[in-house]
Amino acid sequence: AGDMNALRHWFIGKTREICENISTFRERENENVVSRVKGYINENFVKDISLDDVSRLVDISPYYFSKLFKQGTGENFIEYLTRTRMRQACVCLRNPDYSIKQICAMVGYSDPNYFSRIFKKYVGLSPSRYLTKIRMEKACQLIKNHPEIQVKEVADQVGYKDIHYFSKVFRKEMGVWPSEYK
Repeated sequence: AGDMNALRHWFIGKTREICENISTFRERENENVVSRVKGYINENFVKDISLDDVSRLVDISPYYFSKLFKQGTGENFIEYLTRTRMRQACVCLRNPDYSIKQICAMVGYSDPNYFSRIFKKYVGLSPSRYLTKIRMEKACQLIKNHPEIQVKEVADQVGYKDIHYFSKVFRKEMGVWPSEYK
């Protein structure tokens, strides 16, 4: 009877250990799936990516993938994709060489109006308002750091081709003309 009890305890212990190992393996696999998909999104957010496409990529059902992704990231697939696109849009908007329409396409949207609505929802400002804010911040830094700089040079560096328009926008945003800013 003692040997039987010892064997039973050993068997239960081994069974528990196997179950824990399986559980740990599944958790690692799930983390790997989420990590692979996040990497895929980060490299391909410009493309038209769907939940079905991505679930096929990792060879699991869309329903199960959706559940796994939410558990692994705290947000659903489309929220993560959109947030990734909006983060990149903010980076692109800092480059004065791109128009909002170009940036829209660069981050995976074909409709600038839809892009603007989504951008405002996620960032809190429209793309054009965000762009103006970024440009004015950069203009203020340039003027503060280089007091001798010409207004035309500031306008050029922050993406305005027309010095008069730049000056009007600067005055509206900052309350003074660029030449008066200290």
